[in-house]
Amino acid sequence: MSSTHTSAHRRIIASVAFASFMAQLDSSIVNVSLPTIARYFEVGTSAVSWVVLSYLLAIVALLLPAGKLGDTVGQKKTFLVGYSLFAGGSLLCGLAPTLALLVVARVVQGAGAALLSTSAYALVPRCLPRESTGWAFGMLATAAALGVTCGAPLGGLITGYLSWHWIFLINVPVGAVAILTAVRVIPAEPSRERIWRWADLDLPGAGLSAAGFLALLAALNLGLEAGWGSPLILGLFAAAAVFLVVFFLWERRRSEPMFDIRLLRERPFALGVLASGLAFMTFAGNNFTLPFYLELAKHLSPQEVGPVIMILSVTLMGIGPIAGRLSDRFPPRLLTTAGMLLGAASLTAFAFSFHWSGLWTVVAYLVCLGVSFGCFVSPNNSQIMSAAPADRQGVASGLFNTAKTLSLAVGICLWETVFSLALPHDFRLQGLEGGGAPLPVEALARGYRLALLSGAGLCLLAALASAGVRVTRRKGAGASGGMEM
Repeated sequence: MSSTHTSAHRRIIASVAFASFMAQLDSSIVNVSLPTIARYFEVGTSAVSWVVLSYLLAIVALLLPAGKLGDTVGQKKTFLVGYSLFAGGSLLCGLAPTLALLVVARVVQGAGAALLSTSAYALVPRCLPRESTGWAFGMLATAAALGVTCGAPLGGLITGYLSWHWIFLINVPVGAVAILTAVRVIPAEPSRERIWRWADLDLPGAGLSAAGFLALLAALNLGLEAGWGSPLILGLFAAAAVFLVVFFLWERRRSEPMFDIRLLRERPFALGVLASGLAFMTFAGNNFTLPFYLELAKHLSPQEVGPVIMILSVTLMGIGPIAGRLSDRFPPRLLTTAGMLLGAASLTAFAFSFHWSGLWTVVAYLVCLGVSFGCFVSPNNSQIMSAAPADRQGVASGLFNTAKTLSLAVGICLWETVFSLALPHDFRLQGLEGGGAPLPVEALARGYRLALLSGAGLCLLAALASAGVRVTRRKGAGASGGMEM
């Protein structure tokens, strides 16, 4: 390990990386327990889906306010408040006597995860020298991938041997230890010249952005069920547009905006965020469609699908730290561009070989895709945060994470829409379960190929955006990592 990575640096990164792990873990650990929770509360799948949806919506709605809060009151304080909300929300989830209270508790937990996500990214350039930020973001990417990887199997074990309550309750003692550790290892921030006021948090802006993003994600999540042309979905899209336009106009009038348009005027920051959004649309779409392919085409059981899908996360975990360290020594755009080009090639190759017999093509595809995103994620995170001004790290992190999370939802919608274009108009979901019409195998294969090729196109666009990112150190920039073109 490089001598620039002192023991103090390693302790700081261990603390913030564990927060990233916990936030990602709880985005996936509950999925395997949903049938058990539905039976416990005697509800259907539509109702129980809000256990997952409420967590995601809370994160998206609060990422921008969370970034502004960090810049206003301090990143360490925001980090500790986030951990407290996350642990407290977990306790409420585990003790919830009704589904409605469980959904509310998941909102509290999601609010904590939003604070943790933005402050974790903003703490890296504030607490570490610039030559170590690539390594640090690599560790955060690895921790996040580990959280996603461990979610499903860990949730199954806890639910099977204990109960679904403990997938939440286990966070309480773990969170308490993590809070005490963070208090000790994360350095205190310099005292601020003036006392912050509630007006500094821009509560009207927070409300407008939350309403806009909630309406947008609700439309994306309910579109297939209600119909994209239905009054409900069209109304939600219209409401999202109105709220977000008003939010944008409101922020332009503020001297200290929560959504700082000046950040998007910085070419390296804007292109990095664009590349990240395109890449994560592909990542989410692939993760959504791949289980259907493995079960329907390869006839794997759900127990067998999990270990196969883990190949992608395990590969990403192994490559992430290496790419992060390389991005400290070489221009990050070289790694990000190469990663997305490899992703486009992998998706294209798999689009024309997924029908081959055996699992070796699947394994090769997932390994290549894991290498692709391993080369992309941490270097891109590093260059995005390096391109943001030192006094706007929290706002930049909130904007970046909001764009990334929205891209995950949009990616699922896009891949599913493209996939559905090839299916017969009268085909219904029960066909997948064998209770309706026979499976239109050729149409399913054609739809999956189109979805993969669409993902390849997104990766090519991400590579093009990444190639345009050129970040150099400003004269006099210190460890905070202030950067410009």
